[in-house]
Amino acid sequence: MVASSVLARFRMLFLCRKPVESAPEAVRESADEFAHECADEFADEFAPPLLDAGQRCERHVVAEEWLVCLIVFDWRPHASQGALLTLAANRDEFYARPAAAMGWWPDVPELLAGRDLQGGGTWMGITRSGRFAALTNFRAPGATNPTAPSRGELVAGFLREQASPADYLAGLGPRAHLYSGFNLLVGDLAKRDLRWFSNCADIPAGGAPALPAGSYGLSNALLDTPWPKVVAKKAGMLACMEAFGDAPAAQRDALLDLMRDPTTAPDETLPSTGLTLERERALSAAYIRLPNYGTRCTTVLQVGSGGCVNVKELGDSMADGRHEDTALQSSEYQFQIQLADLAQG
Repeated sequence: MVASSVLARFRMLFLCRKPVESAPEAVRESADEFAHECADEFADEFAPPLLDAGQRCERHVVAEEWLVCLIVFDWRPHASQGALLTLAANRDEFYARPAAAMGWWPDVPELLAGRDLQGGGTWMGITRSGRFAALTNFRAPGATNPTAPSRGELVAGFLREQASPADYLAGLGPRAHLYSGFNLLVGDLAKRDLRWFSNCADIPAGGAPALPAGSYGLSNALLDTPWPKVVAKKAGMLACMEAFGDAPAAQRDALLDLMRDPTTAPDETLPSTGLTLERERALSAAYIRLPNYGTRCTTVLQVGSGGCVNVKELGDSMADGRHEDTALQSSEYQFQIQLADLAQG
């Protein structure tokens, strides 16, 4: 009998070496079953050199499965006073992955976003006209395809285009399966339109509907899945909004503090996503600090009912992957967008 650890490495090795589309039907249906059936045929491939390659592939796939982000937001599309959108987000990533901190893109001057210098896309951004997008990965151990295109291009693609959120998501639908699992928020805030889409959810045939007014949380499961940190930080966001409703600057700082909380959840409340208990525990914190991986930046976005946009970000030096308190950088931006009249929204 072939050891399960060897079968797991074989599965990782095979799926890393070949696109999913080219794998035999048995692999697409069950990689484990295929590995058992073909173990004897490929026995020679379990020699040490290929086992090392398999381990490298396994590390690559596990790295994808570690990726964590957290977004909590309050959306009030019909607001005539106060905030239209209040949002706080953490981006978690390996420190070695190069990225540029939030700023205006030289090649797309109207776009304000951080930039993934490896994949070329971004995890969240907003334009001077009020187009907004943000993304989290969907945690599905064993289902990540290392040959898939970068999910960050979905955010950058929407922000560069002029298509409405509904039209953009309708165009994305037929090719969404090409990407590893994701959650995508896209909106035209000027038109009071914000939508959520996931290639891991059953989206209505008519397309992703506009989100109604409410408070939401999004991590690495579907929208509003009640993971402990989603529930806790959504409640904390509402408390910050109530406490600092008339002081936007103080509210931004309070939201930054809220999101940079390293407290982990009790074991009995942790989700079961296929990771080890140790990993589930470490990733249950809103603010993650591990030796090679953690929260790279925290961003707070406020859009007032009058169209004033305030963004504040606190993060590491990004480009060289350092993650030390002395390397933290703070940046703030403010600009105005023209909101549609409530009668038109």
